[in-house]
Amino acid sequence: MVQVFIVEDHPVIRQSYALILQREADITICGEADSGEAALLQIPHATPHIVLVDFSLPGMNGLEFVKHLHKIHPTLATIMISGHREETFIAEVLAAGATHYIVKEQAPQSLLPAIRQIMRT
Repeated sequence: MVQVFIVEDHPVIRQSYALILQREADITICGEADSGEAALLQIPHATPHIVLVDFSLPGMNGLEFVKHLHKIHPTLATIMISGHREETFIAEVLAAGATHYIVKEQAPQSLLPAIRQIMRT
């Protein structure tokens, strides 16, 4: 069973990701947070295998969150979801420690393949 933690400040989008994932028998949602700061407090207790994180978060943005999380949990897989399409931005996110990057409008169809790829590695 793969445990996924969702970090997204918009409740409807957070619920949408959860609905997509909950349909899968081998994936469970182990926690949710609406900010990077809240997620950093909850993740040690939730023990996720994968963290989904939106770039545009209040306070600490997704890039800062990934950098901080990667320092604390360097092997924890993260999937950044953002509307930015620029190659330099994507490269910066991956260099910060994100495992995958998904453009927001592709998230509904790209989320499960990204998780499955992480599960295989």
